[in-house]
Amino acid sequence: MAIHEAGHSVPDDVAFAWQVLRHFGFIRAIGILARGARLATELPPPARGQKLIAHCATRADYRGRGALTALMTNTLQAVQPPFVLDVRLDNSRARALYSRLGFDAMKRNRCSHPRVPSELRSERRRFDKRRHNPL
Repeated sequence: MAIHEAGHSVPDDVAFAWQVLRHFGFIRAIGILARGARLATELPPPARGQKLIAHCATRADYRGRGALTALMTNTLQAVQPPFVLDVRLDNSRARALYSRLGFDAMKRNRCSHPRVPSELRSERRRFDKRRHNPL
């Protein structure tokens, strides 16, 4: 997980790329980072003052155990909002989790970029502290 403040993401991106390379190895990291670069054309940067929560994923054999729920809950309590995040439209489990945590889908101002594959289409969600449910 990474939290980017508007206009300050380059050092975080380099650190993320290094972590992906260390964890997945060179060959798999190339594919993961290339997919991320394509996805970046789909995602608008966070608005001024917003913090973008990014790079949230759980290894398949750890899903359903509450790891991301605990990490997100801790983050939401420790860092000042406003938060936004992007979630793939085909990821129903993540969308449900983010809804439970208090993230509401935002209205989209533009169409998806035509070069972004349909499986990478996403929606931006904004954290609503009034709806926050620490689970």
